[in-house]
Formats: sequence, structure tokens, C-alpha cells
Amino acid sequence: MILGYMPMPADFKYKDVLNMGYPRHGKWDEFSLKHPPMPVSKWAKIFCPFDALKVSR
Repeated sequence: MILGYMPMPADFKYKDVLNMGYPRHGKWDEFSLKHPPMPVSKWAKIFCPFDALKVSR
């Protein structure tokens, strides 16, 4: 298995975790009900944290 552009070492500590792949959840399973998806309107608060530091002129 290749991790990015670098071959994975044979003694890589987390090889089993990477080989598991992404978790899959159903729409109404226990995890999805406890952790609903974030509304798009709140994404800006996470992905644009430095907008408040801009100097207004």
C-alpha cells in the first residue's frame, strides 16, 4: 500500500488502521443521531478563522 507518494514501511505502527478505510454510517444509526452533520452556514466559523484579523481601511 502507498501512503501518499511514499511507500508504507513494513513496520508502520498504524497500518491496520489505514487499511480499514473510512467509516461508513447509516443515515439513522446511533452515531449519526448523536453527531448530526454541521450546517454549511457554520463552516465559515471553522475554515475562515483569520478573517477577524484583517485590518479595515
